[in-house]
Amino acid sequence: MMSNEWLYMKGKRVTGRVVKVRSGLDIMRRMHKAPGRLIRADFAVDDGRFVDVSISGDFFCFPKDTIDQLTSSLEGRPTDEVFTVLTDFYSKQDFEMPEVTVDYWMQILKI
Repeated sequence: MMSNEWLYMKGKRVTGRVVKVRSGLDIMRRMHKAPGRLIRADFAVDDGRFVDVSISGDFFCFPKDTIDQLTSSLEGRPTDEVFTVLTDFYSKQDFEMPEVTVDYWMQILKI
């Protein structure tokens, strides 16, 4: 799953990978190439809820635990509430993440 062939398939553009483990449980890897940065998320969706969320990429954030707080706010939440979770996170948190907007997160977290 780390090879360039897998990440950047030739032909039809794929926004990520989904592996169905069983009915109601999917493992997902998604990424979004925003201007000047790459945002990546690996997560599972278990019966419509985020599980084992991992976020990474080549973007700046301060304080350094901001991404940990974001992943914690997504854990266990229904996937159809992702926009609400993200907008609440951005409105209530005191952090810096220049040029990384809710729209970019929606590109990789929207189911």
